[in-house]
Amino acid sequence: MAGRVAGREYTSAELVGLLNPYNDAEVEAGQMALKATDRQVCQFTQRIVGEHQALKPEVTNTAQRLNLAPVMPKADERCTRRCSTRSRTRSAGIRRVTRSRRASRHPS
Repeated sequence: MAGRVAGREYTSAELVGLLNPYNDAEVEAGQMALKATDRQVCQFTQRIVGEHQALKPEVTNTAQRLNLAPVMPKADERCTRRCSTRSRTRSAGIRRVTRSRRASRHPS
């Protein structure tokens, strides 16, 4: 299961160590976006949250089946922080779009 991501080789254990924190960050961002009032945003967000929540047990079960202990690569600890920051930034963007749509529907 080892592979190359963004030009770097990762072991299987490292890939597992990267996947779950990334999925957690996507779920966290999606849960914040679920507060949007735009129906399309909420539908899209529900789908994304559901997909990422479903991935976590798949990754965990596969790791257990292959007897892998997740490992965060030392050089990529900053990547996890960046993924989390990126998710928060994406959520802020969704909130801005929702407010903008709401404002355009109800001009002052």
